[in-house]
Amino acid sequence: MDSLWKSQNEKVKMDDWAIRYPTNVEDVARVCLDIARLYTASPHPEKLPRILQFSSEDRMTKYAITQKFAEIMGLPFDGIVPDKDGGKPGPDGTLRPYDCHLDTSELQKLGIDISTVDFVAWWRRWVGAYRH
Repeated sequence: MDSLWKSQNEKVKMDDWAIRYPTNVEDVARVCLDIARLYTASPHPEKLPRILQFSSEDRMTKYAITQKFAEIMGLPFDGIVPDKDGGKPGPDGTLRPYDCHLDTSELQKLGIDISTVDFVAWWRRWVGAYRH
């Protein structure tokens, strides 16, 4: 959101290479609670998987996320410049992965609900942007 506001006055480069899966903390909390309930109720918790991963299934680049923020806020998006030059270390020297999706198959096998809140609907509520 900060970059979107900044882009109203100057051009801002935004990563349009790496795939991200923005995951709402409310969904993470629900999944953690479901796991805790399942594991504490199990007569044989030692037979349950020890490693579980969760993330949203919604794939977006930071550029696409910022585009959704612009739609939500009703702001121009022309100040955001897509940066497709990925695979290089960022300003802090960290090389980011192309696709950071986590494998939710173990959760699904356990019957844990991996659905997530709608990204745009949640942000509209959070910022109070009720556009019709």
